[in-house]
Amino acid sequence: ISGCMFGLGAFLAGFGGAMGGPIFGVFPGLDFELLSLGFVVVIVGGRGSLLGSAVGSILVGLVDNFGKALIPELSYFTLFAPMALVVALKPTGLFGRD
Repeated sequence: ISGCMFGLGAFLAGFGGAMGGPIFGVFPGLDFELLSLGFVVVIVGGRGSLLGSAVGSILVGLVDNFGKALIPELSYFTLFAPMALVVALKPTGLFGRD
């Protein structure tokens, strides 16, 4: 079952790249931008929780977009500050398992 899940994850990553490639294009620094968003989503939502990932992705997406629109010079601060707050108050994430 572990191999099947790895294969499914690889397929979804490839599918996401194929669908997102024409939209985003490729430029240096894209890897850090997307990796940091994924990292923050997992930390905020909680490891091992599908509901946490869904809620975390919506929350991080809203905070990131509002931060870029309202105070663009502090966009990374507005991305990582909620993550630091969640880690300080609830280290397992919003829906993480203990």
